[in-house]
Amino acid sequence: MNKIKSIDLYFDFIETLLEDYNNYDYIVFNLSILYFRKEALKIGFKDNLLTRLKNLANRVNVFIPSFTFLEHKEKVFDILHTNPTLGWLNDQFFKEYQDSFKSPYIARSPSCIHSFIVIGPEARQIVDSISPFYSFGELSVWNYFYKNRGFWCEIGTEPKNSFSIIHDCEMSANVPYRENIEFNVHYIDTNHISKSGQYSYFARKKDISSYFNFNKITTLAAFQANNLLLEIDSNSYIHEYRTLHKLLVSQLEKEPKFFCLD
Repeated sequence: MNKIKSIDLYFDFIETLLEDYNNYDYIVFNLSILYFRKEALKIGFKDNLLTRLKNLANRVNVFIPSFTFLEHKEKVFDILHTNPTLGWLNDQFFKEYQDSFKSPYIARSPSCIHSFIVIGPEARQIVDSISPFYSFGELSVWNYFYKNRGFWCEIGTEPKNSFSIIHDCEMSANVPYRENIEFNVHYIDTNHISKSGQYSYFARKKDISSYFNFNKITTLAAFQANNLLLEIDSNSYIHEYRTLHKLLVSQLEKEPKFFCLD
């Protein structure tokens, strides 16, 4: 079950899934190149991966994380020039965005930390509805994910690097070990216009350790939230987003520190 298979197997599965689940709007796509080991070194692997993702975007809006961590004293997020800090696939789509940012079919959501490259028929419309100054909640990209019908996809990723959905669930459940903080950021849009504002972030309290028990997260997500990829690869996940979100929030409301390490 866990033997690494061709990248095409996953895309074939996703395309069949979209045929079976009608009227879905998006898929959030997280993938680790390292998961495919020798296959990823073959000539044509990366080109095929990009082609399959772009073809997928002809059917639904595809979200590729382009997260940035504002560690410098001067917190500046330039939507066209601030590089993501995640990996090859994320960098590649960021370059595609830089080359084609005037196109209505590719855009970058403006959140100064949790931004996504969006490719698809509604890319521009989606990002125009998102504020640069909110990490989670109603004015963030996570609100779009929850209010619309879509999938959260993880292929070969390490949970600690990819389960960012958990932070939005923590905010929805109002967990006791996090609190809302604000700090000043400078946001530069595609027209090179700079806007300063207070960035709202649901952060871990300084006196509380809340490192995740990712085994609990992945076990709960894999077996209780209808992991649609389970039959072909138990190390990867495709969930209906709202189902996964509701499950995680429900668990946090019952036991707020359920996912925390002691």
